Amino acid sequence: MTLNMQGASLAEALPQGPVAIFDILATRIRENVGYLLMTVLVPAGDAPFLKRVFSTNQDQYPLGTADPIEDSIWFRRLFTEGEPIVANDAQAIEAWLPG
Repeated sequence: MTLNMQGASLAEALPQGPVAIFDILATRIRENVGYLLMTVLVPAGDAPFLKRVFSTNQDQYPLGTADPIEDSIWFRRLFTEGEPIVANDAQAIEAWLPG
């Protein structure tokens, strides 16, 4: 789900909840850095999978249950090291998600 937060500030988005905040951040990141896809994944409590809570392409990357949690370089980077992953092309994605 996305909202139309064009031109809004984070302060205006805050009362509307996380989707509004993600919309503003996605817009600002796209305008200043650029991307083709932005998704936000979070641990799903005690469940053995991640939950997608934001996506700029819900047709291909819908909200809800996403990736199973496993011991991989991708999961260690995100959840052990607490660092983001930025992959700007197929080769960069393959480095993080082999296969």
